[in-house]
Amino acid sequence: EVPIFTIGFSESVGTAPPQLTCISEKTHGQYFGARNASELKDALYNVITQLNTDDERSFVPFKVSPPPSSAGGTASTQDFLLVYPYFTPVGDSTVWDGNLYGFKLDETQPTIPAGPDCDVDASALIVEAETNLAWDAAARLADQLAAGTPTRPVMMGRYAAGSWARHDLTEIPSDATLRLYLQNVMSVPGGVTDLETQEIVNFVRNIWMDDDTSASPDPRAEPRPSGSPVLGDSYHSQPVIVNPPNRSMFFFDYGYGSANDYPAFMEKQAKRRRVVLAGANDGLLHAFDGGIWDRDRSNTGEVYDKQHDLGNGQELFTYMPHAVMPRLYNMTYGKSQDYMVDGQTAVSDAFIDYDGDSNREWRTVAISTMRRGGRGMVALDITQPNPLGANDVPTTPRFPGCLDGTTSGCDGDYPKVLWEFSDTADADSNSEWDLGWTWSKPAIARIAINDDPNPPDDVFVAFFGGGWDRSATDQTGNFFYGVNVETGAIVYKQNMFVALPGSPTALDSDIDGFHDRIYFADSDGSVHRLQFPSPDSSAATGADAGTLTRIFDFRSTFADGGFPDRQQFFTRPVMVPALFGGSGYTWALALGSGDRANVDRYD
Repeated sequence: EVPIFTIGFSESVGTAPPQLTCISEKTHGQYFGARNASELKDALYNVITQLNTDDERSFVPFKVSPPPSSAGGTASTQDFLLVYPYFTPVGDSTVWDGNLYGFKLDETQPTIPAGPDCDVDASALIVEAETNLAWDAAARLADQLAAGTPTRPVMMGRYAAGSWARHDLTEIPSDATLRLYLQNVMSVPGGVTDLETQEIVNFVRNIWMDDDTSASPDPRAEPRPSGSPVLGDSYHSQPVIVNPPNRSMFFFDYGYGSANDYPAFMEKQAKRRRVVLAGANDGLLHAFDGGIWDRDRSNTGEVYDKQHDLGNGQELFTYMPHAVMPRLYNMTYGKSQDYMVDGQTAVSDAFIDYDGDSNREWRTVAISTMRRGGRGMVALDITQPNPLGANDVPTTPRFPGCLDGTTSGCDGDYPKVLWEFSDTADADSNSEWDLGWTWSKPAIARIAINDDPNPPDDVFVAFFGGGWDRSATDQTGNFFYGVNVETGAIVYKQNMFVALPGSPTALDSDIDGFHDRIYFADSDGSVHRLQFPSPDSSAATGADAGTLTRIFDFRSTFADGGFPDRQQFFTRPVMVPALFGGSGYTWALALGSGDRANVDRYD
């Protein structure tokens, strides 16, 4: 049993919320309340003091990412969507029982509703008024699969002739080329038969489909063993709520004009569907309904009139990345759960040429990592789920109306596969891939390119660490990467000689609309800064113009006094504006250390 310490931070923290106190009591930890910065500092100090003296140590952050509803209608502007993932281990099953609940947070319900035994109160789920459906992702998916002829968009990418194409898994029986492609990527020793391939596809989709109606034997009668969960567990993958575009950094004029007319993009997509993305250990990145603008178009005066509601959790699409395909055979025929799409997903707007017509435009991009599930990541264009009509008001079909991109009012496939990334190179000649297991959540940055006498140009780059080395010998994951968001091409790669499982953070330190600093830490006690020139400098040539500096050094062999063990950083540095000098901030970094891969170790 690991003691869990919880902190309630609010101006009105007079009554300790049972959701926090019961967790601490049941694990023999402790609850602390804090009403201001001073009390929060004292609470953190007390927690750290106890962590240093107890035999077992764990610090579990409570993370909520609730975007508010748009203005309008009769709903309170304090309505927030909170998505709560949970799972139950299932013995002798390769898929654990996962789910996502949706709750409304407002002035009367400021926390997740729970009873004195820490059980989440499922009776308080959001019930979407138009469909009368509760925000229960597993229940909504079970309903979907129980239909007479179920529909479920489950997609994969195929790289051919220099570009990526998206395919639905229902194409496997009739497309021998696609079937062979999947078999090759699965890379099972001894190969995979066509019948096994169809059974794997049926397992992933959880829908039975025959591979060849004229051949025998048929695929096994049930796509999954009886009683299997419909939705896998989101063990480490945290849900991401994708709102309509609203990046102030790109909106305001910092002396160079708004970034590539970003306000027009914001206006056009202001009413688009809100989507919740979540990776799961069923091999899929899932997208769920997180809110439709004015869902009921015929009435007025309803709670969410002329604004986004909070959604109902229905699954919209799923995507199966290449990086997890080698584990599909075991998931279908094995007996134990394995990590799959278990990493973090980064979402950002980016100015790119998404369709190869040589014209850049604003798009919304999601980049998903695998953590222990694989050594790769996938980038999807998730800009526009539904066709736009008059006044840029989207349609409201059950599934996204732009799935195939051909419907009038769409501007491309939804989602569109931009690229999948892996790096099997061995630049340091140690007989291991340079890219490790992708623990590092990318920081998507706008980097300046000087274009005198014109205003500066830009390139959008995803920066991330090379990942985790499961052997803990620094043989893989040792490189820091920058990848072009548009193409997936490596534009920056630096050997750091130690594994980099932690996530970086990007900073626009001088507030000019361009990121000029990337901070990251490594697994041997060092913190680094990648500094980029000013947009007005002729040295500003894009990602290759960065200057790398080690700014802190806690390595056991170099730090004063020495440390008995490596000081490992698995977390993302958080930027804190420590001082304001009248013309700019003095920035500080906050981050924690610890062996995140072995949280049960305390020797």
